[in-house]
Amino acid sequence: MSEKTNETEPAEVAGDEEEKLINEEHVELAIESVQEPAAKILGFAPLQLADDVFNVVNEKLGQMIDEFSKKLSNKYGTKANPERMEKLIDMYKYKLQAQQDYLFDQFDKLLVGKLLFVEPNVVLEEDRCQLRYSEKRDKITEERIDTYSKRLVALNTCQVAMENEMRELEAVQTNICAIRDSITRQIQQTFNLNSVDDLCLLVREQTCSLHRILTDLGTLFQSSAST
Repeated sequence: MSEKTNETEPAEVAGDEEEKLINEEHVELAIESVQEPAAKILGFAPLQLADDVFNVVNEKLGQMIDEFSKKLSNKYGTKANPERMEKLIDMYKYKLQAQQDYLFDQFDKLLVGKLLFVEPNVVLEEDRCQLRYSEKRDKITEERIDTYSKRLVALNTCQVAMENEMRELEAVQTNICAIRDSITRQIQQTFNLNSVDDLCLLVREQTCSLHRILTDLGTLFQSSAST
């Protein structure tokens, strides 16, 4: 029973390592976005250089594992279980390759992201004509934006002025209403009338009556003078 457990132990370890690598978060660089300008400026693609180094190291690693397997078989081939020895070699190969992949991921990030990194605002010689056109277009756009901004400021100023005028007119209207109400109350208290219109009508009637009286007096004085 213990021997069976020992035989499955390398597979379990390998499974744990694989699950750990699957669950590990990897930060990927947007390498494609910088390869074209970098290749034109440097004369080679940084990622291609990293791939070439990886291929050389991977080839040497495979040769080393094969050589280790041969020496292990020559030394312990008659004493160890061939199946267990094969599983041991597979686990050893898996761990080395996993570590190699991780290290080369970091190497790619360092090489492409820092050492051979090209700033995104670098303009190639063949693209300078487009840059000049873009600068001219951007200048026109900025001038239009400035013009429209000034117009918006002017409209906003007019709106504020109109709002101030409206508030003043509303204040005048409120004062007129207050004066009208005060006059109406005074007329009601003094003349016992309901409104200004009633007062005007009363004044008109009294004026007409006074005019008739004066007319009659004038006629009477003329008659007396003639006799």
